[in-house]
Amino acid sequence: MPVANKGSAAGSGVVTGANLKEKHQALLQRVDELRNIVKRLLVAFIRLGNTRPAEYGKNFWQEKLDATLVNSVERERLRVALGLSA
Repeated sequence: MPVANKGSAAGSGVVTGANLKEKHQALLQRVDELRNIVKRLLVAFIRLGNTRPAEYGKNFWQEKLDATLVNSVERERLRVALGLSA
């Protein structure tokens, strides 16, 4: 499971001030991996902000995202637009 998914409990513990289990402490040591995820997401949103508004505007996110995610061709187009495709 990716570090971002596992990190939810660790993040919650940090915010609430709870004692963290060893596995959550270990996740927080993976700073470079977490930083890379955040960086990729920020770049993706900046790229998205610079795309044609008609292509990925409010209507897309509200009405077309689900259909795009289940269609492999459209999903890859979105990944390319976000700069997340290898």
